[in-house]
Amino acid sequence: MVPRRVAVFTWNASADENSRSRVLLNWWWALFLVNLFFGRLAGQRYAKAETLDEIRGAIAGLMTSDVFDIVAAVLAILFVRRLTRMQNEKALRGPML
Repeated sequence: MVPRRVAVFTWNASADENSRSRVLLNWWWALFLVNLFFGRLAGQRYAKAETLDEIRGAIAGLMTSDVFDIVAAVLAILFVRRLTRMQNEKALRGPML
């Protein structure tokens, strides 16, 4: 939970009142967790597979996990780009007195 906590803290510190929505952050974190658990489950299934059908099913699970991983990576890139833009805009506004 630490990566999400750090991301939320950084997002909140960088956001103005109009950009507080954390939908992008929440989707990234949710897909990250889905991929983590789904990938682990598919990996265990592959390790235990003995028949050709079991191996095919496990590989399909691993491939699905890869899709989750790719989507989570794209969302992470979008999150970082948005966060960078917010921080830049805040820096350009200067200190708030």
